[in-house]
Amino acid sequence: MSKIVKKFINKPEDCVSEALKGLVLADENLKFCKHNIRVIYRSDIEDLIEKKKVTLISGGGSGHEPFAAGFVGKFGLSAAVCGDIFASPSSESVYSALECIKSGGGTIVFVINYTGDRLNFGMAVEKFRVNEKDAKIDLIFIDDDIALEENNGLTTGNRGLAGAILVFQIIGYLSEENEKEFEEMLKESNEIINNVGEKVLNS
Repeated sequence: MSKIVKKFINKPEDCVSEALKGLVLADENLKFCKHNIRVIYRSDIEDLIEKKKVTLISGGGSGHEPFAAGFVGKFGLSAAVCGDIFASPSSESVYSALECIKSGGGTIVFVINYTGDRLNFGMAVEKFRVNEKDAKIDLIFIDDDIALEENNGLTTGNRGLAGAILVFQIIGYLSEENEKEFEEMLKESNEIINNVGEKVLNS
């Protein structure tokens, strides 16, 4: 007798978009990007931009909720970009998000250290730099997994794990309170990452 697996989804191909719609409906502080339903940002984003606060963005493959959309809000991310299940968001989606939150204060792009994310976020940032000559924007790679000794020869380094939450919350607070300028916040981000390590144990 075959085992029947039940899931609370309608169609697998629609589950990410439907989950994001539910998140936005449940939280009045969140909005969709006009041009991309896979991009969620703070509903007060115009206020942040007007005050020239540093905006913060991250994202990655869906299926690891609440990352990253669940961390969009006050004292957290300004926006999140969501890919398909376990798949990096496209560079086009990332670029749409950058357009939605561009600020005179600068934008920090937090990338969880996986090859697809590095590639797609990196391409979007390079395109943004070309089109927005005076924009202040930089990538921060989160690689808090210490399970592999000395990166195990991997050129991309260690994976990014739950340590990202600490980075989002601390840097989100600094941005919200205008505690530091763009360059200082980049330095602070790297300082946090260099002092966070994590191992995942199978139960």
